[in-house]
Amino acid sequence: SMSAHPANPNLVFVICSYPLGESGAKRYAKLCRFKFTNPNQINEDQVDVDEASSDTDQSWACSVEVVKTLNIDESIHSGVKEVIWCPIEEDNSTYTYDNPADALEDTDDVDIDGKAFDFDTGSTDSFRGSSSVVTIHDKAILRWDLEKDDYNGSCSFVANKLSNTVHCSFMGASWDPHRISEIAVGYGQAVEVYDIQGTSGVPIRSIPFADRVRVRQVDHNPNKPFYVATAGDDRTVKFWDIRHNESPVKILSGHSHWVDQVKYNKSHDQLVISAGTDTLVSLWRVSSISSAPLLDFLAEDDGTNQVVPSKESDNNDALIKSTDDHFDSVYSIVWSCNDAWIYASVSYDGRVCVNHVPSAEKYKILL
Repeated sequence: SMSAHPANPNLVFVICSYPLGESGAKRYAKLCRFKFTNPNQINEDQVDVDEASSDTDQSWACSVEVVKTLNIDESIHSGVKEVIWCPIEEDNSTYTYDNPADALEDTDDVDIDGKAFDFDTGSTDSFRGSSSVVTIHDKAILRWDLEKDDYNGSCSFVANKLSNTVHCSFMGASWDPHRISEIAVGYGQAVEVYDIQGTSGVPIRSIPFADRVRVRQVDHNPNKPFYVATAGDDRTVKFWDIRHNESPVKILSGHSHWVDQVKYNKSHDQLVISAGTDTLVSLWRVSSISSAPLLDFLAEDDGTNQVVPSKESDNNDALIKSTDDHFDSVYSIVWSCNDAWIYASVSYDGRVCVNHVPSAEKYKILL
């Protein structure tokens, strides 16, 4: 799997496996930098700004450089299952470009002292506000500071269940965008929330029975604090207020087998996508529990000019559409970073499908 930096998509963690042999197929994580260069330039360090910015059709070559490798202690037998970047705080500026030539136009507005941003490569050495990551393992969660010189051995346990003989493993973690010291993760039937700065290794809160079988994915509502969505083996998507763990605030039933993935739309939390081993990718409207519920209004004709909600609203929570473009289990889904109305999915047979939110649904949210 891959995990891109939240501010600079040119920095990507890639999870690889050792070749089969004495070490088995242990997984480890490498931080890679995608470097873009103009092959027409003789000297890459002296790009003609006017030429690069005016010729938008010119080709750019891409190379990959391994920046760091997270060396995992042999006692953590499973290796890395997932890498999650710390969310960017709102006061941190970000610079992302579809075309490296576009970055050259902004040199007057950005500090280019050699550390903040390298326009030739689109890389960053200061990580632009997000230099911490956590790695998820079967029985452990580790936190890493990538700016430390001794990063190869500099990590700390967030959770440690290596001595736990219960047949459970950590799955589908989500870093809280509202309280960046907390991370939520599935563990067996439960969702556990950990303080990444703590040393006790004990969850600070939990949802003991978030799934009847096993929780596979957790995702935070990006606009509404304390709300999370979970997907699991009981074939449902559930929504929780983690302050009240007795029962979910909503349950969606539309899958016929395990639900591996659930993801909030980062701009419009009325929209949620889910996918799993039934090959379906489902788009849901969950307006009633969102930060901005959708309502239809009708003006009362009683001389008071009072506006009341319509009793026959078509903005109730519902399955918007479910697509069966895949022929195998869907193991990853994602919303586009550049277009809030586009999402993609990939299945085990390597098939990648891109879908979009229907126009009618889009206008309900925008208008």
